[in-house]
Amino acid sequence: MTRLLLIPPDTRPPTLDLPVGLARMTGAEVEVPPAGALPDFFTPGDTGALRGSFGQLRKLKKAYPNIKVLFSFGGWTWSGGFGQAAANPDAFAESCYKLVKDPRWADVFDGIDIDWEYPNACGLNCDTSGPDAYVKLMSALRSRFGASALVTAAVPAGSATINAANYAAASQYVNWYNVMSYDFFGAFGDLFSGLDYFTGGDFEEALAGGFMK
Repeated sequence: MTRLLLIPPDTRPPTLDLPVGLARMTGAEVEVPPAGALPDFFTPGDTGALRGSFGQLRKLKKAYPNIKVLFSFGGWTWSGGFGQAAANPDAFAESCYKLVKDPRWADVFDGIDIDWEYPNACGLNCDTSGPDAYVKLMSALRSRFGASALVTAAVPAGSATINAANYAAASQYVNWYNVMSYDFFGAFGDLFSGLDYFTGGDFEEALAGGFMK
């Protein structure tokens, strides 16, 4: 799991980073370590207690009932298994559903977020599953999670990667897309935003600086 999306009502969703390794994806299966391997989450003799980040999220939702929390899968580093998962989208969706709806934390999560970097294109790993594999994957997730759950996805901003998969057809299955606009600029190029080194002061003045080389 790369991150959890916390979605307060009527605001843009900030991101809460969690340690990588809680869940890992192998083919169409999402694997979670047994409770005994999560000492920070479960304490022997304290049956049913949810600890660690999940426990904090439960407390947060109790204090602010309108907040929505999504379980996010993938990311730049952990997208290598998506192509194989997309070969059996129903099995992948079922595996995700069982994880997100695990009785130990089912009340914490309101849906699922997919961060596949990138379907039918190259990120850290290259995928050749075709432009419609993404559509089938998102369709299976929506079908399994149902209309009441949130199903969202991070999608690329660059023309090569966003045109490699049929995001338009898949959009009917998601509540919204989170566009990774930060992909326009980074250490890979010499063009950067005037906000890259913004440390305070007049925000409007920083914005007016535009983009520089």
